[in-house]
Amino acid sequence: MAALGIAVLFAVPQQVAEAMTHGPTPLTYVCALLGGVLLLATTYRYGATISRVFERASEQFERVSPLTWILLCAAIGTLLRVIWVRIYPAPLHSDGLHYYNLAVGLVEKHQYLSDRGEFAYWPPGYPFLLYVGLKLLGVHTWVVTTVNLVLFLISVPAAYLLGQFLAAGRVARLAALLLAVWPNYAASAGLGAKEMVLVPLLLLVFFLYFRARGASMGAQIWLATAAGAILGLASLAHPSFLLFPAVLLAYEWLAEGLPTGLLRLLLLLLGLGLAIAPWAIRNHARLGHWVLISDNGGDVFYRANNSRATGGYVPPSGEGLPRNEVVRNKLGFQLGMQWIASHPGGFLWLASRKLTFLLGDDGEGVYESMKRGLDIGGWTYGLFRAIADAYWLLVWILILATMRRERSWALAVNPEVLALMLSVLYLVPIHSMFETSARHHVPIIGSLAVLAAFCAVRSGPPGSQRTLARREYVVAPPQKAG
Repeated sequence: MAALGIAVLFAVPQQVAEAMTHGPTPLTYVCALLGGVLLLATTYRYGATISRVFERASEQFERVSPLTWILLCAAIGTLLRVIWVRIYPAPLHSDGLHYYNLAVGLVEKHQYLSDRGEFAYWPPGYPFLLYVGLKLLGVHTWVVTTVNLVLFLISVPAAYLLGQFLAAGRVARLAALLLAVWPNYAASAGLGAKEMVLVPLLLLVFFLYFRARGASMGAQIWLATAAGAILGLASLAHPSFLLFPAVLLAYEWLAEGLPTGLLRLLLLLLGLGLAIAPWAIRNHARLGHWVLISDNGGDVFYRANNSRATGGYVPPSGEGLPRNEVVRNKLGFQLGMQWIASHPGGFLWLASRKLTFLLGDDGEGVYESMKRGLDIGGWTYGLFRAIADAYWLLVWILILATMRRERSWALAVNPEVLALMLSVLYLVPIHSMFETSARHHVPIIGSLAVLAAFCAVRSGPPGSQRTLARREYVVAPPQKAG
């Protein structure tokens, strides 16, 4: 996790330099090196001071009751989002427009079919949510913003509950606030982005699954199954999270060992299977092949692993994948794997570029709303991008600063905290294989908000303790003898 945080400190100046020079050049790597060293030195020298500022501010937050604080954070976040969408009402475009049209097709034609006649190319999770909104409110593009606001209003209490479970009220309050005012999250309120679904759902998965450990057998059954069902809904929106149970497998191993947690893992998989099974059966009925969620993976995989690939999105060249979506999916994976096998050096280079795209920027919502959506550039656009990237760096500096302090051992012995770290690390191998951009780290900003709050806030005086199941975790360093 520390290595990933240090990579962020170097990737952000790299991306800023590339935005100014329109591509990687020797100069951009010099800027990345100098900027990264400067940020690393700042973290080392002033990180503890920054953490103390947040820690002292959190002491004042405790004067507010939990319900009032949650409502306050929700109100502030909602106001920011409404103001942003009113000032920058970007039209739906790209993937967001596809998801909206799929939802409209469900409402008006009672069928899930892309404009190219594909039954399972686009994952259905986000269009399903939009469908509910369109049925309730009518077919209007502003329903996208309304659905995103509802998802945000679930995220705030979810972050609070997870922070409260991990440590104490100050951590919970700071986590909810960090998430509510996250600039890029707020700037994405009007976009048709499936990542909006993942933010609250992953927080709920963690909260329910963590609660299952140590609960009675009856409570374990429904908590773990509910966590799995929610993870299934998240996977319907973003199929790459089908492998997310590996994070919870590691959590069980870190916490108590696999034999003790095996039942919870099986219940989690049961809930996940129940959530995606109806869609998988529908796909088989339509296509004659088993497609669990979507069959666009091969297309995207080949687009990200070929001689024209850059690590980011590259428009299809039109050279040769068949129109049949099932065949195209299988052939795309085959061609991509063949290219990787014959170009291992090229693959490693692309993987490093993808890591830079994934971690080096947190202004995708600003870009999609202003520059791409409304063709707004200049100093206003640059200012909002700078605010978004500065906030991204601040979150990582809070985490990195704690890792070198005396109490950093509290991170290493708390399996729940390690599981949150693993949820962030989970993105790296996934997105080293596929094309990526900054929007692909949006699903884990909830985990990062809770982690940053946990790192910044002492949840009690030295020696305060909390017992979880068979092991004892001390959040603050113990008093030294003598």
